[in-house]
Amino acid sequence: MTQSPFRRLGKFDLHLLDSGDHCVQITNDPHRAAGIVLAKRSGKS
Repeated sequence: MTQSPFRRLGKFDLHLLDSGDHCVQITNDPHRAAGIVLAKRSGKS
């Protein structure tokens, strides 16, 4: 994922999904969020 996460939790990044418009996109607004993506960060960064 190239977007900044909503929250960082240990080795994971939490991203929020907004499906209010025609296409699903990442959002940082919890009021617009309809889902989540939990992404494990690699040990390289």
